[in-house]
Amino acid sequence: MDDSTFEQYKRALENAGPRLKEFILHRLEQEADISFEQFLELCRVAYPEE
Repeated sequence: MDDSTFEQYKRALENAGPRLKEFILHRLEQEADISFEQFLELCRVAYPEE
């Protein structure tokens, strides 16, 4: 995943409510070009308290 797309997902997760976060993470699971490390980082953005 290129840096621009990653940053867009990151911003979306930072401003999303609980249902939208779940939707975004589900969509990310379907992304073919996201690395596991990128996915983990976005999960941490979505749920920093866990």
